[in-house]
Amino acid sequence: ADVSRTEALQALWEAAGLQQVQTCQIRVQRSFAGFEAYWATVLCAPSVGERLSQLTPADAAALQDRLRHALPVDAEGRIHCSAVANAARGRKP
Repeated sequence: ADVSRTEALQALWEAAGLQQVQTCQIRVQRSFAGFEAYWATVLCAPSVGERLSQLTPADAAALQDRLRHALPVDAEGRIHCSAVANAARGRKP
């Protein structure tokens, strides 16, 4: 969403009256031993786990197949994923 851009975050925090607002990007990488480890983690994720549990077995299998082909796998079968989150901090006057 546009509001998660660092410029938008800074403007929101300043509009809320915070001072000395600073923003930054947090980059993370996570590795999984293989697809099964990745999938087990996804099923526990609060953002999508419940929704995935409502899929029919056929739809869940189709999604797993698409993910298996889309995720980067190294020579040892590990999956490496990376993500970026924008963060802001400020001080109350």
